[in-house]
Amino acid sequence: MKYLVDGYKKLAAYEIKGGGFEWFGKAPAHEVLSAYGLLEFTEMAKVYQEVDKKMLERTYHYLLSRRNGTGGFHHHKGRYGFSGVPDNVGDAYIIYALTESGYTQEIDNEYRATLQEALRTKDLYRMALLANAAYHMKDTENHRVLIGHFRDYILTNGFQAKEITTIVRSYGENSLRETVAFWTLALLKEHREDNSILIDQCIQYITEGKRSGGFGSTQTTSLCLQALTRYTETIGTSEGGNTFRLTVNGKQYSQPINGAHIHPIDFTEALHTGENRLRILYPDSEKLYSYSVNVHWYTQVPPTSVLCPLELNTRLSENELKVNGSTRMEITLTNTQQTGQPMSIAIIGIPAGMSLQPWQLKELQEKEVFDFYEIIDENLVIYYREMGPREVRQIHLDLKAEIPGSYQSIASCAYLYYMDWERHWIPGTQVKIDAP
Repeated sequence: MKYLVDGYKKLAAYEIKGGGFEWFGKAPAHEVLSAYGLLEFTEMAKVYQEVDKKMLERTYHYLLSRRNGTGGFHHHKGRYGFSGVPDNVGDAYIIYALTESGYTQEIDNEYRATLQEALRTKDLYRMALLANAAYHMKDTENHRVLIGHFRDYILTNGFQAKEITTIVRSYGENSLRETVAFWTLALLKEHREDNSILIDQCIQYITEGKRSGGFGSTQTTSLCLQALTRYTETIGTSEGGNTFRLTVNGKQYSQPINGAHIHPIDFTEALHTGENRLRILYPDSEKLYSYSVNVHWYTQVPPTSVLCPLELNTRLSENELKVNGSTRMEITLTNTQQTGQPMSIAIIGIPAGMSLQPWQLKELQEKEVFDFYEIIDENLVIYYREMGPREVRQIHLDLKAEIPGSYQSIASCAYLYYMDWERHWIPGTQVKIDAP
């Protein structure tokens, strides 16, 4: 609940005067992000009573005010990523978010227009959004027509797609899992027996993507968790047998099942360098259980993903100085690709014993050297709404030496906001501070 309260206060602060939201609370509001916020706060209100209902109404009326009169919405657009999402994708998502949040009045024209566009183009992502919207609009016929298209697609192509444009411009497996999660939610809204096999196939595809406590990017993880939660609520789970068995490199661990709860098992002693083999068994049950394996380890520099389009470099003008002295840190963030990138993040580790200059950070933001910054623990977090093709961003910071000693910061990294799984890592910055 503490995370929920803190998160609500932080997110609500990005509302624009007059309604709608923008990533850093700077006018004008962004239509698709506002729809995202409307749905986010509507879901939050189910478990947190302090969500401002008037804020939800302001957001709803803001979105209505952005209708263009031809079946779509006006869009304040950036160039890349979420901020530059194509109009047809944005329109479909706005309709989805409005209907999912319970706002089905006054949008019939927009719903019909986006529905016909999705059916005409057979776009897998937009059809999934409209399948959910059709259910809330009580358009049972088109809800089933859309699901029929999805069933035919899976029968022909399986769980693969050449190119999918999502609102956050995710790519690869992330974009497909987001799309399948939306289809799963649509299928579960009207749980028909003839859809059971397709639902199970979707759930299997989603769960196969689980890794390190998530399903890929933050958006992908959020949607997959939503689909799995709805699946559990709709289909239910079985407690089945009463024994859980884990085998690690031949060493066996067993424990009774108390309902659906399994206590964590520490199997560190059974691990060795190189390949390790884990098997999970339910010998007393013929039914399936969900399970997770979490393995935690520490490294000074995590491996860089070849899929990350960003490259980060940092350099200190001096690595040895005295207390009260200062050194210039040069930060360079590069888009290595010929295509523009959406919201881009750099997390810079600051060595202990040194301090940032708040006045300088504020001044740099006002000069639009970067769009936003936060200081989280010993990290400086820099945000850019987007980066152009091959664009290079440079930041010059003055760090002040405060406490004598030899220090190395934690590793620094860069990544796309909505693809945080793929990161570029560099070693932490080293510095020696001598007494005055």
